[in-house]
Amino acid sequence: MAAEDVSTERWVEYIKLDDKEDGNLVHACTCHACHTMLLVTGYMLACGHTLCSGCLENITECPLCKCARTIAGPNMALRSLALRLKATCQFGCVTGNVEVILKHLMADCLRVTVVCTHAGCGALVPRKELKDHRDSCEWAIVRCPCGGEMERLDISEHLSTVCPKGNIKCHMGCGATIRRCEAFGHQATCPDAVVPCTVRGCPEIVRRRELADHMAKSMERHARVASNLAMCLQRQLVTDKWAGEMKPMAVAVKGLEITSFAWFLHPFKAELLKGREKFCSPVFRALQGGWRMVLEKTPEGVWLLSLLLTTRVESALVRFKFVLPTCSHERDTEHFYFPHGGVVFREGQARGGNVKMSQADLETYTTSRGMGGEVCQDCLLIHLYIQEVDTVQI
Repeated sequence: MAAEDVSTERWVEYIKLDDKEDGNLVHACTCHACHTMLLVTGYMLACGHTLCSGCLENITECPLCKCARTIAGPNMALRSLALRLKATCQFGCVTGNVEVILKHLMADCLRVTVVCTHAGCGALVPRKELKDHRDSCEWAIVRCPCGGEMERLDISEHLSTVCPKGNIKCHMGCGATIRRCEAFGHQATCPDAVVPCTVRGCPEIVRRRELADHMAKSMERHARVASNLAMCLQRQLVTDKWAGEMKPMAVAVKGLEITSFAWFLHPFKAELLKGREKFCSPVFRALQGGWRMVLEKTPEGVWLLSLLLTTRVESALVRFKFVLPTCSHERDTEHFYFPHGGVVFREGQARGGNVKMSQADLETYTTSRGMGGEVCQDCLLIHLYIQEVDTVQI
């Protein structure tokens, strides 16, 4: 009932009755309380007076004779009579009976005020301006280049935060503008990406733009690395020949490939404000085992960054390094080194060292970073580079 009232009676103000109509007849076709024309069903009280649905909901007694509010039933005859009264559109568009004018106002009149049909908007605009309003309405559903559909007011945030086809700046700091969906592939060519030295056995990790300079300056060192590797392989061959099939080798040299992982601590500063003193990364698989990175505050107030071997059948001798990229992407990143000879890990053991920064300095390393399909505003990024040197049989 209420919905019908809203959709029909709002047009009464635009209907101008013919002056020649009988005043008594017009009066009979109006609500006896508010004198609104009964374009929708009026309701007759037991006392004989007829009220519109709006007045009926707000009274406890008849406003004219003060009789108790007792509804006799709908007065369909008065509504039918009201629709046959002669009238014109207020703007002079159409002349006819009230029913004709009502249909004109609801569907065709360009000068009446109508409600924007987009969910959530509710703006009132002249019908002749409705198309222009709908074309720019913030609540209109629009399609993003990525194929997603959303309200226009959300498209800007969508493009700047999660849209895979939205443009972003390379988070490694090279200054390139790329699509968010291309960020992973861009790392393969980014001049500021951190990469391991291409010489097998060299533990150095540098930015790609610095790799050529490193290669030129480290020729002598690379020669020693190659010589040591050759000697190691030679010892393995001798050991293999000596051991034969009598027993498995106690030490087996592994391929010196470096695996890298990125750990996004988000939110970081917000958790520090809550008093949190330990952060653990999800478990990840590498070198035939499960690993986890841990950042925790010691009782002495120093932050300790470590690598934990969670599951592995055999012990492992590995080299690893943590890198904390700066917010400004300058070259003075915090490199966290470990002995070149490697560290022995057994299941359940952690290896690491103190972070050479105060908590305040550590907080300055947080920034906005792309993580998956989103941009995190409070994120600490830690890169791990891990390389298995040996498998130790215990």
